[in-house]
Amino acid sequence: MVAVSASGDSSAYYRTLRAIWSPDYAKPIPASPDPPTPFRMSLDQRDRCELVWLTADFSIQDCVSRIINANRFMMSSLGIWMDTRYAAEPPLPYLSIEEWRHQAMMGRDQYVRVVYKGYLFPFGHRAALVKVTERKFERSGAGSIAYLRQRYFIVVREPDKWYPAFGHPNDARLMPFRHATITTLVTPTLNSPASSKVPGVDASAEAAFWPRVGSEDFLFHLVAEDWDGQRCDFTAPLIFVGVQNLEGTEDAVAFTESAIQAVINEYDSPTNESRRQRPMFGQKVAFAESSADKPGDTTLEAVTMIFGAELPASTLTQDSLFAANQPRFYPTVAQAQVRIPAVAQLSEDGSSTAIEIHPRYRNSGWDPVQNKGQVFIKLLGAKALEMAADKAGGVATPNLSIQGLSKQFGPVGGDLDQLAEGIFDPKEFFKDAAAKILGGVDLADIIPNDFGDGTNVPKITCTPVYPGNDTLALPEAIDTKLEWAPDVQEFGPYQPRSGAEFKLDVLLHTDLSTADSTYTINGLLTKFDVDMFGFIIVIFNSMKFKAASGEKTSVTPDIEDVAFGGPLEFINELKDFLNSGVLGDGLNIDISPTGVKAGYTLAIPEVAVGVLTIQNMSLSVALNIPFTGEAVRLRFAFCERENPFTLTVSMFGGGGFFGLALGLDGVELIEASFEFGASVAFDIGVASGGVYVMAGIYFKWEDTGTGGSAVLTGYLRLGGNLSVLGIITISLEFYMALTYASEGNKVWGEASLTVKIEILFFSTSVKMSVRREFADPDRITFASLMPSKELWDTYCEAFA
Repeated sequence: MVAVSASGDSSAYYRTLRAIWSPDYAKPIPASPDPPTPFRMSLDQRDRCELVWLTADFSIQDCVSRIINANRFMMSSLGIWMDTRYAAEPPLPYLSIEEWRHQAMMGRDQYVRVVYKGYLFPFGHRAALVKVTERKFERSGAGSIAYLRQRYFIVVREPDKWYPAFGHPNDARLMPFRHATITTLVTPTLNSPASSKVPGVDASAEAAFWPRVGSEDFLFHLVAEDWDGQRCDFTAPLIFVGVQNLEGTEDAVAFTESAIQAVINEYDSPTNESRRQRPMFGQKVAFAESSADKPGDTTLEAVTMIFGAELPASTLTQDSLFAANQPRFYPTVAQAQVRIPAVAQLSEDGSSTAIEIHPRYRNSGWDPVQNKGQVFIKLLGAKALEMAADKAGGVATPNLSIQGLSKQFGPVGGDLDQLAEGIFDPKEFFKDAAAKILGGVDLADIIPNDFGDGTNVPKITCTPVYPGNDTLALPEAIDTKLEWAPDVQEFGPYQPRSGAEFKLDVLLHTDLSTADSTYTINGLLTKFDVDMFGFIIVIFNSMKFKAASGEKTSVTPDIEDVAFGGPLEFINELKDFLNSGVLGDGLNIDISPTGVKAGYTLAIPEVAVGVLTIQNMSLSVALNIPFTGEAVRLRFAFCERENPFTLTVSMFGGGGFFGLALGLDGVELIEASFEFGASVAFDIGVASGGVYVMAGIYFKWEDTGTGGSAVLTGYLRLGGNLSVLGIITISLEFYMALTYASEGNKVWGEASLTVKIEILFFSTSVKMSVRREFADPDRITFASLMPSKELWDTYCEAFA
C-alpha cells in the first residue's frame, strides 16, 4: 500500500510515494528466511518491512525527507506500472537499505535493485551489497521465456581507511598499516550469500558472509601504507558484514559485540588460516613506529602476514559507533613470517621466522617507563644468531638465542618483559646459545646483571643507504651494524683489571644491485689476565683484532708479562735463567694470526746418587689462546712419550712420562706410562751380548666429544742379543701385552716374537705374532649363525 503526494514541483509527471503498510511489517524487523518463502522474490519480507519503517514511521528522525521518487506510477486491473527510486542514508544503526530501485510493467517486475549498507571485515571499509533482480529472456524449446534472474555484487563505498579509527584500542599498534586502500571498487557477480553465510550470526545471510565467485573466494586488492609511509600491496578475501538487526532485537550486526565475536571466531578458525594468511613477497613493512631520525629501524621483510581482528572496549555504544561510521571491529596482524635483515646478514641465514607484536608495545608503545627496552616484536620460536669467530673478530662470539626485536638494540634474547622494564640479565639474554669469549668463557658470566644506560646490551641495527642521502630514492645498499661495549667482571680464567674494556664493532655493507657484501670488524679487549688454574698467568695490556674484506686478518696482542703460580711459582725466580737458555728452552711466546701460545720448558739436570741415576727429565707447561673460537687450553707434562725419563739402579732400570691437557671446556687428555726391569750385558772377547726383561703399564684417557674413552695396557718385553767376533749377530725380542679399551668394552691380548740374524753382509728377520680377543657376548659367532647340526648340513648341501 502506498500514499501519493504532490512534490510541489510544477511538473505534473513528478510525484513522491511512501510505503505506509505491508503484511510483512513487524517490530523488530524480521530476518530474511533462508530459503526464501514461499519462493525467491525481488523483495523479501525484510525488504518490504524495512521500506515501511524508512518512509512511513514518523517517529524516526527526518522521516519527512525520506520519500520514494516516482518517475512512473500507474495502477490498473491488470497490474501496476511503476518506475520508482528510494535513496537515503539509513537513519538507525540496524536499518540497512540505502537504495531501492523498482521497475515493473503491468504487475510484472522488470528490474529491481536493493542496496544494503555494510562493511568489509577485518579492515572496516564501508561497502554496499547490491541485490539486482531483472527479467531475462531465455530460449526454451521453440520459444523464449522471460525469467527473473537475481544476482549479488559488492560496491566499495569507502576505498580509504585510516588507522587508528574511532575507538581503536591501543592506538592501533597491532596494525602496522596506518592507511589501507581497496582498489577493487566493484566485484563481479557473487554467489548467493546464503551459500557462504558466517555461522553463529543470528540474522539474514546478507548480514555476514564470505563473498565468493564459483568455488573460490573473491580476492580484494589492497594497497596499504605502514608507519614509515612504505606502500605494500596484497590481495585478501574479506567478509561482508551488514547492519541488519539480530533476530528479535534492535542490535545491528556490525555494531554488536556478540555478532562480531562470531565473525571473528569464523575468521580465526584453523580451517580458514589460508584465508587469513596472505603472501607479501618480501615487501618491507615497518611493524612499529620508527625513530624520527632513523626511519627503517622497525622495518622487516614480510614474507606472509596472518591478519586478525580485535574488539573495542565494551563501553563503546552502538549509537557512538554508528555516528562515527565505524563497525565494532579493527584489523590486526596476528602473526607474520618475516626475514630479519640484520640476522640474515650477520649469520648468513636467509630463512624467515614467525613473529607477533609484543604485548608490551601493544599496551604501552614507547613509554620510557613501561617499555624502557623498546621491545616491539616477539618471535614465536627462538632463532639462533650464531656468528662465526672469524666474523666476530676472534675476540668474542656474541651468539644469542633471539627471542624478539627492540627498536633500540635490534635482535635481543632472554626475557623480553625484563628487557622492556630495563632489566638486563645476561644469563637469560644468551640462554641456550654458545656465546663465548676467548673460546671458553660464557659472555653471560663476565657481563654484570645491569641494564645501565643500555650499553651492556648488544645493539644490532640495519640501515638502508640511499644515493646522495636522498630518502625518496630507492636504497642502493644495506648497512648492518653490531655495536657492543659492555662493562666486564671477573669470571674463570678471564680476570679484568681496573679500567678494562671490551668492545666489538661489526659493519656489514651489502650492495643491493650486486648482492655483494663487504665487512669491517674491530674487536678490543684491554687490561686483563688469562689465569689457567693458577699455574700460568698471561698478563695482557690489550688484544686488538681487525678484519676487513680483501685484507689480511690482523691480530695485535700486547702481552706485558707471563707469570707462574701455585706449585710453579718458583719458576718466576728462574726467569732470567729460562730466558737465557741455561736450564733449557725457557720461556717462549708465539704469536700468530690464529692465536697466542705461551709456555716454558724446564730441563732438569741428571741426578746421580750412588747406583741410582735419573736422566732426561723435563717439565713443560703451555697455554694456547686461539682466535678461532676454540677454548683456551693448558698442557702440563713431565717428560714426553717420545722422550721419556730414564731411571737406573745398578742392573735395574726403567722410565716413563706423564701428560695432562685441559681447557675451559674440561679435561682433554690424560696420558701416562711407566716401565721397570733388569738389563745385563757381557763381553768375553770373542763374544758379547746382553739380555733384558722389562714390564710396564700404559694408560690413556681422551675426550671423544661424546664422552671419555680410556685405554689401559700392561705389557712384558724381554730380549737379548749375541755377537760372535762381529761376524755373526743374533737378536730376539719377545713382547706380550694385555689391553682393555672402554670404547666398545673390549679386552684383547697380543704377543709377538721377532728374530733377526746377521752374517757378514747378509741379514734376515722373522716376526711371528698372535692376537686373541676375549669373547664379547654381543659379538656374532659361528655358533650363533649355525645353532644346530641340521642347519649346518643344509648349508653344506647347498654347495654340494
